[in-house]
Amino acid sequence: MASGELAKSLSYKVIKRGKDFRIDFTSSASYAEFIHEGVNGTKINVGSKFSFKKKMVNRGAILKWIRTKGIKGRDKKGRFITNDQLSFIMARSIAQKGIVGVPYFDLGIERALKRNQKALEDAMIKDLDINIF
Repeated sequence: MASGELAKSLSYKVIKRGKDFRIDFTSSASYAEFIHEGVNGTKINVGSKFSFKKKMVNRGAILKWIRTKGIKGRDKKGRFITNDQLSFIMARSIAQKGIVGVPYFDLGIERALKRNQKALEDAMIKDLDINIF
């Protein structure tokens, strides 16, 4: 959520086949599937089909995120460390521990269903009346 790029990249497509339809959710962001599915680390498996292979992830991306968020790291004695040192520590930790997936499409659908439950029930009843009875 640092840049909002992922949220802006989300879209959907309704595919009709006769009386049936399917909704495909998509994203134009190259990293969207990794966020949704998660990524296994080199030492910890988070149950994803994706895995980090190297001992460190892209430090440049981590450094950019640190700057965007305004994070300041500290050592064990409480002294501030540089952003470069912090990016090294974080990149190594992410590669080792992996990233737990965030099923944002599923969470969004669940939230929408809860908010619109009555309207969806009415629409399903109307659909049943028209197509079955």
